[in-house]
Amino acid sequence: MSDVDMKEHWDDLFTRCFQTVDDEVSGLASRLVDGEPRSDPIAAENVGSTAVAVVVCSSHVVVANCGDSRIVLSRGKEPVALSIDQKVDMVL
Repeated sequence: MSDVDMKEHWDDLFTRCFQTVDDEVSGLASRLVDGEPRSDPIAAENVGSTAVAVVVCSSHVVVANCGDSRIVLSRGKEPVALSIDQKVDMVL
């Protein structure tokens, strides 16, 4: 698999994983409040998310983040940023 194909593979995999978790959390959150059923959906302006994921392979470190989480690797006691925080005003 080429480097481009590998990047696309990981992009797709992490996107699907993050979307699955988002769907599960938002579905659960809209159904239960203090263990009781809730009929109104939760307003988007009242919620947020942040997540990081790291896969360490023999030749690669693959990272993904959502929100204002940061992935930092320590190399010889020096921090190396592996991700960029996503902010509300950031253009993707």
